[in-house]
Amino acid sequence: MGSFIAGHTGEKVAEAGRDQEMILVAGFDLDGIEDRRAQWGIFRDRRPCMYGRILTCDGTSKAALMANRQAADPSIE
Repeated sequence: MGSFIAGHTGEKVAEAGRDQEMILVAGFDLDGIEDRRAQWGIFRDRRPCMYGRILTCDGTSKAALMANRQAADPSIE
């Protein structure tokens, strides 16, 4: 299999041969793709406001983490 161009759901839209050089070109309906992706719902329940807590080791907020660090070392601002 050579290089290929995949559509928004992973299907092959165009594929280059292995034994010759090729330039592949494909057109896509970007508005249509955006509409279909909006229907997937994969980002429906995400909560970006919680990402900071997820990134800490114990789930505390960044403010609590800084307060603990400042309590341990008052020179930290």
